[in-house]
Amino acid sequence: MKSNIWVLRLGVILVFLMIIGPIMAYRSQFGGVFSNGREVWGQFGDFLNVFVSNLVFISILTYFIYSNQQKDENERNKPVLIFKLIKVKEVYWELQNVGKGPAINILMSKSKIIDQWDKPTIVYALKEGDSFRVLISDEITLLSASYQDNLGNVFSSICKNGITEFVRNIDILESNRNDFNKPGDGDFILADVW
Repeated sequence: MKSNIWVLRLGVILVFLMIIGPIMAYRSQFGGVFSNGREVWGQFGDFLNVFVSNLVFISILTYFIYSNQQKDENERNKPVLIFKLIKVKEVYWELQNVGKGPAINILMSKSKIIDQWDKPTIVYALKEGDSFRVLISDEITLLSASYQDNLGNVFSSICKNGITEFVRNIDILESNRNDFNKPGDGDFILADVW
C-alpha cells in the first residue's frame, strides 16, 4: 500500500515538473514577454510538444504500474477455503481458511450429486488461519463453500473425494443466498472455531 502512494506522489511531482519546467525554461531562454506573432507561438508549441508527449507517456506508465500493483495486492490478500478430513478420536471435516485475508458471507453445502446442493448453512466469516470443525450427519460425496473477500470478489471451493478445487468469480450456491440454515439448524453441526 505504501508503494502505491509513493508511485502516485512521484507521478504528481513529475506532472508538475513537466508542465512548469518547460514554460520556465522557454521564458528564461527567449524572454518573458508574450508575443503577438504566430511563428513565435508555433515555436513555443513545438518546444512544449516534446514535454507534453513525455508527460502523457509517464502518466500512462504510472497508471499501469499502479493498477498492476493493485491487482497483485488483491491477489495476495484473497481467502482460500479448503476442506480437510480429520481422523483423530472421531472423524470430521474441517473448513479452513489457508489464504491471506478474511473469507466472509460463507455458505456451506453438501451433496451426493454435483449441482444438486442441499440447503446451505451460513458460517459467517473466517479470518486467515481460522477453521471450523464440521460434523456431518450422513454420508456425503461433495462439500462446497461459496464466499467473498473483503472487496466483494466471489470464490467457491468444492471438495470431491477429499480433493478441494478452488474456483474464482463463480458462486456455486448463488441460488441459495437468501435461503440458508443458521449454524446448528441443518445437517451441518458447526463446532468451535480453532
